[in-house]
Amino acid sequence: MILRIAALLLLVPALLSADTYPRQPGIDVLHYVFRLGLTDTSDEITGEATVTVKFLRDGVVDLSLDLTSLAGGNGMTVQSVRRGGPIDVPGSRSENIVFTHTNNRLRLVLPPQSRAGHELTFTVRYRGIPGGGLRIGENIHRERTF
Repeated sequence: MILRIAALLLLVPALLSADTYPRQPGIDVLHYVFRLGLTDTSDEITGEATVTVKFLRDGVVDLSLDLTSLAGGNGMTVQSVRRGGPIDVPGSRSENIVFTHTNNRLRLVLPPQSRAGHELTFTVRYRGIPGGGLRIGENIHRERTF
């Protein structure tokens, strides 16, 4: 009986600290590139994230990423999601990807022809005032800092 209680006491912390983040088993993220634009005149940032994924199985229909939604004046608004590399690269071929952005999750509807072993690169453009993480404000000398 004492061994059962001891085993239970050892198990509870492990269960409470378990990673509950939703997995996407059909996708392996290979590469991220983030480009951020900041100015001295506004708290708003502009962002562009280029992501390359590899499909681990056929027929993956969507992909979700974390991105803070707009709430109370802070958070990000997604302007576009396009298939291909960085949007401003001359000669870069890109096409729109359908997406939704709610509850801090950006969900991309993937092309129907996804096949195991194939890679997809897409670029997300967004803007907004960060709700946390990146701090924008004045220092003790009343100068704007990031």
